[in-house]
Amino acid sequence: MFISTLGICFKKLYSSSSKFRLSKNIRCFSHENNQQDPPQDFAKKYKVFKDEDADIIFDVEEERLKKQKGVEVLNENERTSLDQNICEHSTEKIDVQELVEYIKSNKGQKVVVIKIPPDLKYADLMIICSGSSRRHINGVAELIRKHFKHKLGATARAPLLEGVNSEWVALDLGNVIVHLMMD
Repeated sequence: MFISTLGICFKKLYSSSSKFRLSKNIRCFSHENNQQDPPQDFAKKYKVFKDEDADIIFDVEEERLKKQKGVEVLNENERTSLDQNICEHSTEKIDVQELVEYIKSNKGQKVVVIKIPPDLKYADLMIICSGSSRRHINGVAELIRKHFKHKLGATARAPLLEGVNSEWVALDLGNVIVHLMMD
């Protein structure tokens, strides 16, 4: 990587004719020539940045968790524990009985709960129910999403809603998948 004094480079470049050509007497120094530190006049004039001085920039989820718990993360070892805390918090289990009652209270019909084998590593349960119209299905799906978004907390990702305004809507709540279909 070549670093040069910009003013000198521009003077040499623009003082020549209108053609762009570099003069051989431009002062440049390189870190590739086993020269670890920049010249003294360069270090006095400019601040030299190093990787050790840089701040760690966190993900949105990590920042949110830091603000909630007041966690100060200073090095990579603590960063892994923060990632584990986020994963543990975001995989909070949803009470299936509460979800089924919530669907029935919003007039979901023919509610069926299916246990998914753990070797599929997809989800724990799948709930299938039907509704009377597209509007009804979308309304129930949106109500479920909003209700469990608040229940899971601010650090968990918002439940995903697929197939809005169609005859079949799927909702991913983490350990439970909900399918809403027209009757």
